[in-house]
Amino acid sequence: MEAVLFGVSNQRDTITAMTVLSDSKKVYRFVDLKSEASTLSEVIGKTVNSLKLPILADEGVIYLGIEPILRHCRS
Repeated sequence: MEAVLFGVSNQRDTITAMTVLSDSKKVYRFVDLKSEASTLSEVIGKTVNSLKLPILADEGVIYLGIEPILRHCRS
């Protein structure tokens, strides 16, 4: 199953996450939340109980923020 990355496309951390995922050859789908204040951002935030972006869902595990995503991609 492909990973899913949620983020705002023009945010630095989201761009970094996309680059690292691509460089590590991970298959992923990107969901652009458009802004941190969008309805979709609020729904995702309530679902994972965090407003920290970007969010990566991979193999049943949720990674909140850029640092956990970087660690996951490098492992």
